[in-house]
This record gives sequence, C-alpha cells and structure tokens, in this order.
Amino acid sequence: NAKVFVEEFKDFEQCEVPEYDSESTWFGLPMIVKDGRTRRRWIEICEVEGIECRPIVAGNFVNQPVTRMLNHRVQGTLPNAERIDKLGLFFGNNGSDLREKIKWLKIVLERKYD
Repeated sequence: NAKVFVEEFKDFEQCEVPEYDSESTWFGLPMIVKDGRTRRRWIEICEVEGIECRPIVAGNFVNQPVTRMLNHRVQGTLPNAERIDKLGLFFGNNGSDLREKIKWLKIVLERKYD
C-alpha cells in the first residue's frame, strides 16, 4: 500500500509524500499539503467522500493542551513540527490491498470543487 501511495502522489503538485522505504511499518500514509487552504478543502472533500483522514500523529506536540500540564521547555521555533502541524494529512493503512482506494483518493483530490 505504501509503495502504491508514494507512486500515486510522488509527482502530485499539491502535496509532498515521503520516499518509499520497505523497512518502515507504514501504519499510515502521510502527506504534507502545499498550503492551509488546500488542506482544509481536501479535508472537506474527504468527509463528503467518506474518506477518513487525520492530522499527522500530534503535529507539533507542544501545541497540544496536555503540554500545559508537563514540566518542559522548548528550544527554538520548531519550524518542521509547525509545518507538519499546519499542513500534514494522514490516511490509514492496513494489511489489506488498498490499491484501488489509494487510486480513488488521488482522483478525489484532483477534482476541482468550487
């Protein structure tokens, strides 16, 4: 599934996907969308089409409410974590063949909804 996902989306202009790595567990299929407007629109489209998507894990963990209860400090601005937090999307994966669903996802995201 990961190999199909990467192949389908690697040249997709609106997002970035990681390189395929056969050693990864690929419990999910992540992407970074080009901008927040597109990400919001894709989430809406996925909801209409019945396709579940989530933020990538916790995004920037220091933005999570639980961190107010933790003794911690942040060093720097965490630009990569912020990028993942604001532009990341994550689609589930499992042991079944999702080839057709991944191809359908690409078709759905290519549509121009106005």
